[in-house]
Amino acid sequence: MVADIAVAAARLDRATPGRIGGRSADTPLPERLGLRKPVADLADVVRRWAIITAAGHQVCPSRRHLTELALEARDQQHRPRDPAALALIPVQPVEIHALWLAHHPAWLRGHPSIGDAHQQITTAVARARAACDRPQLRFYGWCRTRDTAHEQQCGAELYAATDADLVACRRCGTKHPGDQLRDQLLMDARSALATREELLAVLHVYTGTPVPAGTFYSWRSRGRLRPAGWLHRDERYGDRITDHWISRTDPPVFRVGDALALLDKTPSTTTE
Repeated sequence: MVADIAVAAARLDRATPGRIGGRSADTPLPERLGLRKPVADLADVVRRWAIITAAGHQVCPSRRHLTELALEARDQQHRPRDPAALALIPVQPVEIHALWLAHHPAWLRGHPSIGDAHQQITTAVARARAACDRPQLRFYGWCRTRDTAHEQQCGAELYAATDADLVACRRCGTKHPGDQLRDQLLMDARSALATREELLAVLHVYTGTPVPAGTFYSWRSRGRLRPAGWLHRDERYGDRITDHWISRTDPPVFRVGDALALLDKTPSTTTE
């Protein structure tokens, strides 16, 4: 895991198609500095417990032998998309310490402070994994850049981190301000129709916190939120929105803008 994190930190895990010719025009990706501290903390914890365990049994492990074992362990574990990238990362001291501990589980379990060791190691591993994982991407709408050559909009879907300042289109490369895309997406959503489940999901994105289902039922019972139609599912004609009730199982749909307006008037509902 540490070797894979090192590959990710150095941005060697970027997958690019093979090419023949000159140097790529892409700007080199900067090192992911945010991975340094969690990896350093993990290395410190594992090193400390390896030293404590070894000292308790008065042994001095062979670094050369453990390095060979670490290289073999890499081949047996999950590899990054580009196997050559892993070969560029030398064996880290934390790999050697972790491998030695893994080969002496009885010594570690027999230590009087095994509870502290377990808590510190698992916490450090979890933090390192969390820092390495890619951030969850959010949908920002569609690229509206005009393609003058084909006289049409790009239309590619835009995805980026939730708090992204700039969102780059993967098709045309245009960079859009994240706040403008969020406002435009919300504006487009106001006229959309959604079922109860879909509406609560939209409100969750809008507020950043789950909106209680009880808030929705309160709006309905008090007549503040009325159906804008019904969703009728038919095997022959497919799904369609109707302005009248056809089947008993047809769920009502509501205008997203109406719910957003009610939510703006009752900000305390998100904290119930």
